[in-house]
Amino acid sequence: MREFRYCVTHTLTGRYVFGGNLNQPKINNLKFDTIFDGAIKCLRNAQELCDEAEILHKHEKYARSFALSHFAREEFGKSFMLFRTLIDVAAGKKVDWKKLNRRFRDHKQKLASDAAVSTTLFGKEYRELGLPLEVLFGGVDFKNAQKNSCLYTDWDNGSFTLPSDTITEKQSERNLTIAIYRIAKLGPPLLELERLKNSSKQDLKVIYPDEMPESIDEYLDLLSSRVQT
Repeated sequence: MREFRYCVTHTLTGRYVFGGNLNQPKINNLKFDTIFDGAIKCLRNAQELCDEAEILHKHEKYARSFALSHFAREEFGKSFMLFRTLIDVAAGKKVDWKKLNRRFRDHKQKLASDAAVSTTLFGKEYRELGLPLEVLFGGVDFKNAQKNSCLYTDWDNGSFTLPSDTITEKQSERNLTIAIYRIAKLGPPLLELERLKNSSKQDLKVIYPDEMPESIDEYLDLLSSRVQT
């Protein structure tokens, strides 16, 4: 109780504020090595979050396990953003740093990046089955709501609900499995992008066009080539 009063007092006096820093330092004009370092740290943090989520799942703390595996997917989405930026920097292309700053810190943008990863991993199978690829990009708002429901008490259908009553063992296991699979499947080839540092800008510009395709099928093919090339 004493610690709680301390936090409230400092909040009211303006010396202690809950929440994010409104004056966050901007990501701008980064060099290749700095971007690669950031991407690697996002990957490492995603792996650590998965490790901790697995411990919580084994101890039947499914809601909190779901939260950490969700954060792991967001961190992997951030690493994917940085690896894509790495390619542009290596190719000498103009980078929209303002857009990267916004996407890097926006939860829904991280989830959208996570959906792009899903397309890279599962898009081919969806196309072969004749299923619409747009479903892989859908549900960003739903995923964000799920993250909130596994952390906070909520109001639903006329009553308050606890996270432990909302997230099931199956949901926890599925989300953790997806997060681990992403890192295991795409992590190693993404690390290979470090070799782009020694590639010529002209060669990279041939492989990676300036304009991203509007067709989701073409976008899938481009993402796959970026990972595999």
